[in-house]
Amino acid sequence: MSNITTRSKAKATDKRTLDDTEIVKEVYSVNKDTQNNTMNENNDRPNKIRNIEASDNTEAMEVEFENNSSSSHTPISHDSNTRSTNEPMETDKVIISIPSDQQNNSNPIKGKDKETLQIEQIDYNDSETQNTATESFSVFIAKDQFPNEGSNFEIRKKIRDAFSNHINDIIRIKWENHQYLTVFIIEFSRKEIFDKYVSKRHLILNAIIHPYDSSNIEAYIQRDVENQAKNSVKLTDVPIFYETEALLKNIINITGKEIKNFHSNEKKLIQNFEFEMKRYRNNNQGRRNGRFAPKQPQYKTVYIEFRTAAGAKYLIEKGWSLNIEDFNIKILPTNNNHEAYIQRTSKGYRITGLPNNTNVKDMTKILSFINGETCSIPKARSRYCSKTAYVMVDPKNFENKIKKITAFNTSLYIIPLDNKVKTCIQCSSPEHMIQDCTTEHTVTPNGQKFFKPINIPRNTTKIVVSKSISDNYGSIMKINEDFNKQKTPKVSTKPNQSNNKNSLNQQQQWAQRQMINYNQPNNTPHPRQNVNSHSIINNNINDSNSSQIHFRYCYLK
Repeated sequence: MSNITTRSKAKATDKRTLDDTEIVKEVYSVNKDTQNNTMNENNDRPNKIRNIEASDNTEAMEVEFENNSSSSHTPISHDSNTRSTNEPMETDKVIISIPSDQQNNSNPIKGKDKETLQIEQIDYNDSETQNTATESFSVFIAKDQFPNEGSNFEIRKKIRDAFSNHINDIIRIKWENHQYLTVFIIEFSRKEIFDKYVSKRHLILNAIIHPYDSSNIEAYIQRDVENQAKNSVKLTDVPIFYETEALLKNIINITGKEIKNFHSNEKKLIQNFEFEMKRYRNNNQGRRNGRFAPKQPQYKTVYIEFRTAAGAKYLIEKGWSLNIEDFNIKILPTNNNHEAYIQRTSKGYRITGLPNNTNVKDMTKILSFINGETCSIPKARSRYCSKTAYVMVDPKNFENKIKKITAFNTSLYIIPLDNKVKTCIQCSSPEHMIQDCTTEHTVTPNGQKFFKPINIPRNTTKIVVSKSISDNYGSIMKINEDFNKQKTPKVSTKPNQSNNKNSLNQQQQWAQRQMINYNQPNNTPHPRQNVNSHSIINNNINDSNSSQIHFRYCYLK
């Protein structure tokens, strides 16, 4: 709080010593010297607030209030008791200071002093304990040695139960994934226990225990894949609309051997195609010409693993391919460095200019002529008048030159696969391009060519039901037609609505569309039937997100 004092510069005079004249002069007259001094003093004072920095306290602040009114407006006060004249009031300086303690500690703890933490330094220089970790001895057991167990937690619990008598000697039990192999690692704290179990078969677990290091892991994986490769075959050029279950039944009929497992890439191919089509539609909305549309997958690959190596060996030695219906399936070993794999995939031809409705059965004589072993004929794209076949031959019978033959009332060209010569996109002739193509076509007024497709003449007679049947029983036929429509489940077109149909039904719908494209006479999927000479037990169909069917037991009567 500031103290304001008023000081008068006028000298107090003793009025008892003055006569009446001097008193009148003192009261009613003005001293010019005093007035001039007061005016000069007021003019020298600045009319503002100044911050004065103290040498020892940076937060000290001085506030000065001044009166700058001129002498002409300055009132003169008269004291009737003292008979003295008072000068105008002068306001003293007010100093406002902030304590330094308040700045350093805005919320100090009152009544408590800072405590000092006392730490005692102890000399401990055990270099072995400081520089080395706890020694452990690790072993591993592969997960494939527990075929009857499901999850990793169940297998770990089983391992803990088997080693319950060494609970104080085990540091931890965990599992790791190395490529496709899952291993369970057991860490022992004593080497005696490690030597007791390593490289031996555990009687309770019925599993071999191996030392845990990179060389043993790689050796185990190498040995496992080699055994699996000996028992497996790879079937390529399988039409995607052909059911994998039906293919497996045919393989069982041919080999008479038990199938352990199989894998098909059909689901992945369909998902990739649907994703590409969705992106294509989004990128081509509002466009008239749907160019560069993704092609539908036509072939899939099926891997089959037999219980023993005899089934795979018999199938590979039987021949290069399997003829099922009107297509040809290629048989290959799963090992890409296998001698048979190199022999069956190294040399071949592409035969161009084939009619659009050509199938493998039509190519029998041509394959014998060029010593062909396998043949695949992809479907021709729309608005093309011909298509191409791919034939693989033995390297001993391969001739590296282009040949021309006449078949199906048209010219065919046999071109080695390594030869990248350009051909006409319509008739597939390497002798000219489409601008000079003379195949039968029509020309529009604007000069655009439309080529007539080339087809093999076949018996296309359609069976027509007598009209009298429809006239007499038309109402009953209409009822049957409506009843069949009601039995057909509706597929939701809403993107947010879940589809409860499993993957097998989706594949059947896909098969129907593909068979329509391939001009198949029967568009309905065949119901599952038992094979006469074989019985398949415990066929487990996976959930809706998997298209695989595991054959647990397959045996021959």
